[in-house]
Amino acid sequence: NNNLKNNNNLNNNNNTNNNKLPEIGSIQKFIENDGFASDVHPSKFNFENVQRIAIFDLRIINLDRHDENLLIKLNNNNNNNNSNRLIDKFKDCKLIPIDHGLCLPDSIESSDFENLNFTWLNWPQIQQPLNNELTQEFLNKFSNVEKDLQLLKTLNFNEKTIQIFKLANQILIDGIENKQTIKQIALNFIRDFKNLKQPSFFEQLCKLNLLT
Repeated sequence: NNNLKNNNNLNNNNNTNNNKLPEIGSIQKFIENDGFASDVHPSKFNFENVQRIAIFDLRIINLDRHDENLLIKLNNNNNNNNSNRLIDKFKDCKLIPIDHGLCLPDSIESSDFENLNFTWLNWPQIQQPLNNELTQEFLNKFSNVEKDLQLLKTLNFNEKTIQIFKLANQILIDGIENKQTIKQIALNFIRDFKNLKQPSFFEQLCKLNLLT
């Protein structure tokens, strides 16, 4: 009888586990860092590092890029006696982007768009054109938007998210092909600070493409 009871309990446990809904969560990696972007003057950041992060933010329509989700890693390569000053450690320091919970939106009807700003928007690196090497690397990797759209479909993103991503990347690709600076491109996504009730060019473009 005891064996029968144990078997019944085991079967009940198996049935409970089989009927249990899958759990959804996230895995986050701790990144060694020396502080936030706000701790350092933007002129100290690596030129290409900044431009790559800005391109990344525009590609994924990052609605939450403030200076506390950009970590910094100081330059510790200068360890000889002549270059061990603190000012040398800040020179060309690396930015590490984190916290991408507000990206790839499925709607433009959000206060996040009204308040959208990029902490890097007025940094000097953003106001310079991309060099030829970075331009070609970007166009080679990302000019085929259809490949990215298929990946998003495979990952079960909804249709609105996919279409918003497509429009954002078309703006980015057109801008880079026409030698615009990243700041010029980014301004298409941001509302005029003097009239925050007026939708940005990107928002208007989305609405014209059935994304209300």
